[in-house]
Amino acid sequence: MVYVSSGEVYGLQPVPFAEDAQRLGDTPYARAKIRGEDEVRAAAARLKLEAVIVRPGVVYGPGQRPGMLIPSLLAALRAGQRFACTPGEQTRDFVHVRDVARLLARCAEDGAPAGTYNAGTGIESAVAMVVRALAWRLGRTDLVDLGALPYRGSEVMRYVLDATRAKERLGFVAKVALAEGLESVVSCPEEQAGA
Repeated sequence: MVYVSSGEVYGLQPVPFAEDAQRLGDTPYARAKIRGEDEVRAAAARLKLEAVIVRPGVVYGPGQRPGMLIPSLLAALRAGQRFACTPGEQTRDFVHVRDVARLLARCAEDGAPAGTYNAGTGIESAVAMVVRALAWRLGRTDLVDLGALPYRGSEVMRYVLDATRAKERLGFVAKVALAEGLESVVSCPEEQAGA
């Protein structure tokens, strides 16, 4: 049994987030993921199955659904529209969808040890840096309004995962560098970008 949770379950606490840290996430999404983890563990115990819980960082890549930061930014810039965002000082562990897919496939293999695993790079990247890099690649830095929006009241300013356990037990290391991953979303045909 493999359940995809989220690094958001860690909430506001010191980084890097390790799998044994408290689950302090208090957004509706984080609370739903915490509840899902508990239900999966209970079902696995009841059915005598092994459960694997994967907590990805900020997953991005071609085909990401609209409404998330990167596809929203790309859609606005490609349409020649201004893009308002926070100052972007918050950091995130951006992990490419190909890396997350590799880890999920490994977790589903026979013999994969049960447990909870972070799917991340272990690298903190400032949101402003990612926004600027994408705007630069599209030649539309003039349309980005960093600081036009305030931070959310419960904004987690630092978000990075410790992926040591996945490396030691599953041989997983994220391979897609952020520059390569950002290029993959920029070069994705527009009709597939938010598919």
